[in-house]
Amino acid sequence: MNIDFVKKVIEKQVKEGINLITYMGGDPLTFNEFAQVVKWTTDHPILTGLTYSPCLYFLKGEDFSDKFYLFEEAGLFSPNYFLASVDKLILNQKDIEGGSSDFKSYFGLKLIKKLVKRKYKDVAIHQTVRADNLDQVLPLYHWAVENGALFSLCPMVWKPYMRGNKADPDKDDFFKLRLKDKHQGQLQEIIDYLIEAETKRLRQGKKRSLIPSSAFLRLMPKYGPNNLLSCRLHRQGLRPNGHDVHPTGEHRWCIAQNKKTDGLKCNGCYYIGIDRGKSDYWQFEELAGKFKKGDLRWLNYHVWKKDPKFDPTRKNIVFEVKD
Repeated sequence: MNIDFVKKVIEKQVKEGINLITYMGGDPLTFNEFAQVVKWTTDHPILTGLTYSPCLYFLKGEDFSDKFYLFEEAGLFSPNYFLASVDKLILNQKDIEGGSSDFKSYFGLKLIKKLVKRKYKDVAIHQTVRADNLDQVLPLYHWAVENGALFSLCPMVWKPYMRGNKADPDKDDFFKLRLKDKHQGQLQEIIDYLIEAETKRLRQGKKRSLIPSSAFLRLMPKYGPNNLLSCRLHRQGLRPNGHDVHPTGEHRWCIAQNKKTDGLKCNGCYYIGIDRGKSDYWQFEELAGKFKKGDLRWLNYHVWKKDPKFDPTRKNIVFEVKD
């Protein structure tokens, strides 16, 4: 891993106004050298870092591994954001039936529970919702609430990678698991429950339990299963409300498209940055999300921590919808 080059690419984004960066794609934490990038992000005057990761290598039996202490000292779990990749509620090793999904779920829940005991407040579990784990959303949410962790979810992103009809999603074992129209009713019931439960918690003065914004949740049943929220159409052909720089230094159209020509062919996806700062999706979300006067509305929990006006209580990202 070329640490200096990684920093150079990230600094290029900082100069263009980026202040929160997500480390994902494969798994950078498999490299011990990546701890240097985490520490650099921790000490950076502007950047706040966010990392999604499986957690198998952070534990050794019932104890933490050497890798865990290396990344803990670098600031991976605080002041940066950390989300354990978890697909199912698997609490006992004997319930692991095989496959990486079961293993990462078991170790992810185990690690997050240990992190909460170490007084980390912003750690979370993140579920990529698919047809085979849709019934696990509420069990995982309740586990997070009961164990003092945060819960995040999003539908599996697939449509951007099917452009040009180069692949048939129904013949691909991975993409077969995507949510479809037939799941919309069940998904709607789940999201309605999450919004009602979170609203009740917030009105009672309790801490946030969900990471996604209320707009993201409200839009998910309609747009999530088939990735129908088009950045391009909303922005009249302009670059979407995201920003990405490929490791080559090339500016990408979005997180899922390499070039502008590819982006212009895209029919839309659900993988867009919602409620991160001064988003031009704001009004669109309020209309499409069907907010009503008096509703509680909350922004994405992951915000720029190094803003001088940052409120650790997060009360400034929860408000009541007015006229």
